[in-house]
Amino acid sequence: MVWKASLKNCCRLAFPELSGLIAQPEAGDDCAASLADAKLTALNSLAQKRRLFAVGRDVPPPLGPLGYGQLHALAEALYEGRISELTMSEMSALIDRVELAAGGDPHTLSELLRFLDQNDHRF
Repeated sequence: MVWKASLKNCCRLAFPELSGLIAQPEAGDDCAASLADAKLTALNSLAQKRRLFAVGRDVPPPLGPLGYGQLHALAEALYEGRISELTMSEMSALIDRVELAAGGDPHTLSELLRFLDQNDHRF
């Protein structure tokens, strides 16, 4: 059991983008470690969502500030899923793009503006 727990923790740390796949408790699995891993994964995604929405407010005009609907539209356009459906690595990539836009990167601003214009989510 110690070996299994150590291996699981090493995999979780080495491959954080797979954490959601590894950490979900199986049906009928009441193992405290599995439940703690699932809670940690949920907290990480909540922290990522908070970071995304905070950075979205800092995007300068004419694109920003980006609200809830616009960020969901970007997630659907870029990753074909709503924010809650993104993997941890996709969410990190989306946050990175929005941070670049918030920093005033002209290429990223025009790219995101194009995605929002195509989906009629720009105000």
